[in-house]
Amino acid sequence: MKEGEEAILAAVVKEAESWLPARDFFDYAAYALPTACVYEGDGGATGWAVLTLPFEGESVAFLTKMLQAVGVAELSQAWVGQRDISELISLSSEWQALPAKNWLIFGRTSQAVGWSFDVPMYQLLRPAGRAVIFADALVVLENDMAKKKQFWGALQQLK
Repeated sequence: MKEGEEAILAAVVKEAESWLPARDFFDYAAYALPTACVYEGDGGATGWAVLTLPFEGESVAFLTKMLQAVGVAELSQAWVGQRDISELISLSSEWQALPAKNWLIFGRTSQAVGWSFDVPMYQLLRPAGRAVIFADALVVLENDMAKKKQFWGALQQLK
């Protein structure tokens, strides 16, 4: 490089640094991929899977009663996965991981699990040979009698 070119290049770099975004502007993930959920229990015999927000308070007892109403004697006889609302989920990936036929999804909408369409809460769907019910978070259901009745009606359709 010639003597004058170095000075010009240094001036151009200094000028560019003044209008370029800060370095940490670029320090974010362009996209995030959902990770597989870890499930507790064994739903192999019953064919039930539950995907919920982390349990709060009496939610375990409430969920156990709901599952007993559809023939699942104990919570340990269903696959139960707990995911924070901020964690991405792909329901199609979950279906590949677990052979459950009946899915209860609490605290998430259909779009929050990767579907491109909206499904009303408490409506029984039967996609791909499975039964799926989306519902409010367990803590919401416990304290809202109208929503609890809607959820119960959807569960009764599974019998």
